[in-house]
Amino acid sequence: MRIFPGKKSVLQDWIQLWTRIQWGTSLLIFFTAGWWWRPRWIFKWPGWLVDERLFFLRYGFFPLLVLALVAWALTGFRGLRELSASGNLLWATALVFFGIWARVSYGSDTLKPDVALSAASQLAAVVAFTLSLLCSAPPKQWVITALVAGMVFLAAVGIGQAAVQGNINIRRIDDELGLGLYIRELTLNPQRSGVSVVQSEGVRFLRPYGLTAHPNLLAGVLVLGLCASFAGWLRGRAFAVGLLAFGLWGLLLTFSRAALGGLAIGVVVIFVLGRVRPAWQVITRTALLFALVILIFGLLYAPLLGVRSGFSDEGGRRSVEGMSTAARQVYIEQAWELLKTHQWRGVGIGVFPWESAYLLVNDWRDLTGDNVHNIYLLVLVETGIIGFILYMEAIIGGTLLILGRAWRRQLSLESVCLFAGTAAWLAIGWFDHYPVTQMGYQILFWGSFAVALHQPREENFATAPH
Repeated sequence: MRIFPGKKSVLQDWIQLWTRIQWGTSLLIFFTAGWWWRPRWIFKWPGWLVDERLFFLRYGFFPLLVLALVAWALTGFRGLRELSASGNLLWATALVFFGIWARVSYGSDTLKPDVALSAASQLAAVVAFTLSLLCSAPPKQWVITALVAGMVFLAAVGIGQAAVQGNINIRRIDDELGLGLYIRELTLNPQRSGVSVVQSEGVRFLRPYGLTAHPNLLAGVLVLGLCASFAGWLRGRAFAVGLLAFGLWGLLLTFSRAALGGLAIGVVVIFVLGRVRPAWQVITRTALLFALVILIFGLLYAPLLGVRSGFSDEGGRRSVEGMSTAARQVYIEQAWELLKTHQWRGVGIGVFPWESAYLLVNDWRDLTGDNVHNIYLLVLVETGIIGFILYMEAIIGGTLLILGRAWRRQLSLESVCLFAGTAAWLAIGWFDHYPVTQMGYQILFWGSFAVALHQPREENFATAPH
């Protein structure tokens, strides 16, 4: 204990205090960002504090994001000087310019300027948080732990919902324990129109939502957590077997084909960049573990798997799979049509669903406006060619940085697993839109990318043992 600390010691203690606060809140964000979390107490705030046009301010993790940024500022923007002298600066620059372009690219002629303002402001908050992690990230193993914990929690909720084919009353549990978190669980009934199901022989099976707004969103969180779980699996930690099996079971229950494909790509990235030794033994063990879980699942849910794979008949009056496929094709056609007149500036970030709804006003098909289910096409149509170039510069530039460090053996196993999660989402993004439309998922994507790129001096670059 310092009785008469010097100025330097006081400053160091101050920076250390706020760094811990920044790290702690950042880890809570990684744990909760996948929730559709809008606590009721936020709705009691004055209207001037929470503008209806900026709906993202009402997410439960947003106050944590603000606290993390304030804490980083009170450290004197720790790590910013080191960022200016590293290759990460190029990645950060592309991301910042993409955020700026998203704000300046739309004008008064935009169909919904308020929506564009909200989406651009949301992206700006995500970019600021991402920069704070790129400069001053918690230890990567802590971030891995937060992602895995989030996966386990949401997988447990999803498995419970699938078992009872409905809600498991998370909000009531929260109220009875007096936690005051007001965690939101959507009302789920497989017989209601609009609820996501898999239909076989006329029977509707509820796809679990967890605490998200859609089963595909739950699947995305589980894929990210599964990729993170490989950090423990490849370091020979026995409990990682259970984590992988549990998370994979929850993922299978979502029946998300894109997520399963994304997970496969993430696993390939881990084994290629992780330099696992002995490679074939670990690959064989991983394949056997996954095959066993999938085999048991297949025996229990064979009719539903047949429907999702296109080999079985749904048996209902209306094909759920056919309607979904047809609707996605309509949105893709709309995007290409809008690009003919909005190729440079785009229709405005976040505005595509409104443009889609406008085009469907007098349409004979029973469809509502929605996002095009392809992040690359969505970014192109909303922010134009310039925005798309900036977005791809961030994606490709960050990937090249990761690959270069892997080639020089300067990439830790934790960085590999975090990057694998983002790679899996980039693959999923070919068939879905949430990595660029949902704030929590923007945070998880860009935040994981930033932590993977962050290079503290004490990082361990050793090859992963098993």
